[in-house]
Amino acid sequence: MNPYIFIGSMNVVTRIAIAVIVVSIFGLVPYLSGIQVLSSINGNYILMAPSTAICFIISGIVLSIVSKKPTARKHNMAVFMSFLVVLF
Repeated sequence: MNPYIFIGSMNVVTRIAIAVIVVSIFGLVPYLSGIQVLSSINGNYILMAPSTAICFIISGIVLSIVSKKPTARKHNMAVFMSFLVVLF
């Protein structure tokens, strides 16, 4: 599958990266706001850990960086951020 298939103005990988970031932010909202109603779709589900949400946000940023036209600086930044996820 070619990751550079354009649908509209954004490619598929960029759309997936945005979706990952949005879901992760929704996972962080209950911890930051203290509103437990926002914590899950169903009361039987467990919350996403804040560390997991932060790692997903970083991974989404890395996906969006990698999906654009590659440069040496973008590659180095993506490698560094991936290393942060591994350490976290």
